[in-house]
Amino acid sequence: MPVDANPLVYAVNRDLPRHARSRAWLEDVLCGSENVGCREW
Repeated sequence: MPVDANPLVYAVNRDLPRHARSRAWLEDVLCGSENVGCREW
């Protein structure tokens, strides 16, 4: 599953309004069994 970089930025930057939701999503994705990667532009 390719991942957009924006949620990664939100997940690591506590000052952004979407941080908590993005951090929880990232932890779920990384702890799951599905492969995850970022697209090369």
